[in-house]
Amino acid sequence: MGRIAAAREDAARNPSRPPVAIICNELTEATRAALIDGILTAVISTRTDQVAARTVAAMVEALGARESGQPGQIFIPFDLYVAENV
Repeated sequence: MGRIAAAREDAARNPSRPPVAIICNELTEATRAALIDGILTAVISTRTDQVAARTVAAMVEALGARESGQPGQIFIPFDLYVAENV
């Protein structure tokens, strides 16, 4: 049973219990519906095309920089979805 299905089942069995905060990764039809229904608290969505492009660029840069410096950080923007913005 998946996390969303288990949370839906728990909410149905225990309607008076406060919901558990659940944050999922990537906005899909299932996570969008769970946000709207109040099952999920938030969804964090990363742009995989940007992750891939920046990762490859960092590897190419590391190969060209023949020094033993500290590895850098790569910041990738993300989208945060809650029930109010889906």
